[in-house]
Amino acid sequence: MEPGSVFCGNVLQIDSPVVKFICQLTEHTQIPLNTAVSRCIASFVPPIQGRYWGFEQVESASQNLQKGKWFYCRRRGQSFLFESFKPMDKTAGYLCSLKLPFTKFEGSKSLEQVKMRHLDHFVRPIPFHYTCRVIKIGSGGLVIGMKENGEKKQLYMNPDFTNSHGKNLGERFYWMWDQVQHSRTRKLMVEVVEVGMNSWMVTRVITSWGLL
Repeated sequence: MEPGSVFCGNVLQIDSPVVKFICQLTEHTQIPLNTAVSRCIASFVPPIQGRYWGFEQVESASQNLQKGKWFYCRRRGQSFLFESFKPMDKTAGYLCSLKLPFTKFEGSKSLEQVKMRHLDHFVRPIPFHYTCRVIKIGSGGLVIGMKENGEKKQLYMNPDFTNSHGKNLGERFYWMWDQVQHSRTRKLMVEVVEVGMNSWMVTRVITSWGLL
């Protein structure tokens, strides 16, 4: 498959299950809450553990904190990719290196360094991986994919998306879609990952794609 980047040009922010739950809960009440208000309420809710909500508890932090694994820091209110940690010399606690991939370019070497007293206050967002067949391309980077079970997913790919190495991945993606339009048998398949960033937002990212 054509390697994509999980950064910037193919990231779609969608409402979390908590936001959708609040909207549905008040839908038939005298004062139904709109999405904007539900998002505001959800922003005060810590991540709820459970596969439906998309988060799980880290059982043993020091053993499970591995490079490239997703974690959520309650203090920062955001999910991140863990890079490393080391004990601080003069004070109790640890110096942790975190990577926030949806706000940085792939080639960026800079990391967020955060001081933490304990390594036991993390929960882990559960990444959901699935494959979609692209069935429609809209304006403004809108991509509609369909899973094997028929469920449709809204995705995103910036036509001008260029990765940190200067390669125009967006142009390549839309070129592949043109090839599908002129063929009765070929399909454009995408690999997708969904990761909860916090209690009010989930990111849905096209990580790779290719023709079948």
